[in-house]
Amino acid sequence: MALISTEELLLWLPQATGNETLLEDALARAQGLAKGYCGHELEATTYAEYYSPENAQEVVHLRHWPIVSVTSVYEWQQSSATLLTATTDYLTDNDAGLLWRVDTTWSPGLQEVLVTYRAGYTETTCPEGLKQALTQLTGWVIGSRGDVGTTADSVDGVSRTKEPLRRGVPESIAQQLDSYCEVRL
Repeated sequence: MALISTEELLLWLPQATGNETLLEDALARAQGLAKGYCGHELEATTYAEYYSPENAQEVVHLRHWPIVSVTSVYEWQQSSATLLTATTDYLTDNDAGLLWRVDTTWSPGLQEVLVTYRAGYTETTCPEGLKQALTQLTGWVIGSRGDVGTTADSVDGVSRTKEPLRRGVPESIAQQLDSYCEVRL
């Protein structure tokens, strides 16, 4: 499912008029480019992931965010799994994708914590800034068809220079996507 409806895209992309059949494909490509640029899935998806906390670690940074919901959190201690309870045993920072242990630390060791959760955006929860970037990226995908490797061209006496790319995305759009990218420490 797309983060923006084709109807909304048609309102904002005059270059899509007459190319409506390409619009869904262009949006899918734009979302794929944004996902690659940001380093994580942007569209809401369900995950079941193991984490390996260090000694005295109070927080686990989930691999995907924002957190939509947490289905279950299991913690292993001496070969025994315990189902943890939200607010009693752990808290979440949904926007940052953090899982905090309440009044203690996570059990240290390899794959000691199993979290099943849903994270990402939907069409209704997608922030306006991300929608704007995806709309512009979709327009760029449509407008740049056939321009592979072209940095400047001239058509009917009109000269155009293409914007530099950053990790496959035009620089101005990349700047808009930066706040949705994975932060690696």
